[in-house]
Amino acid sequence: MKACKATYAIKKVKTAFSIRWWNQILEVKKKDIQALNKRLHKTEGEEKQQYEIAFSEKKRHSLKKTVKKADWNSFWNMCTRATDPFGLSYKAIVKNRHPPANCF
Repeated sequence: MKACKATYAIKKVKTAFSIRWWNQILEVKKKDIQALNKRLHKTEGEEKQQYEIAFSEKKRHSLKKTVKKADWNSFWNMCTRATDPFGLSYKAIVKNRHPPANCF
């Protein structure tokens, strides 16, 4: 076993980083929209119209709006907590021209 591990190159599994601003409220809204989408594609007839109304732009727009708001609030908090003027917040804004999601 040791010889196999020494001779063969073993790939490291990439782990997904966690986004700190993603919370339970956003997760519940996302799951709700996914469930409505699944029901919409499974049903036919009059029930389909009800799910289309429920799966309307309003629900998806509210999720997008809350995600953007949570992302921006997290970025704003990171920038206000910064003590070094040329630290992470400066690099996030100047180098990339937009706030990255993985620096919080």
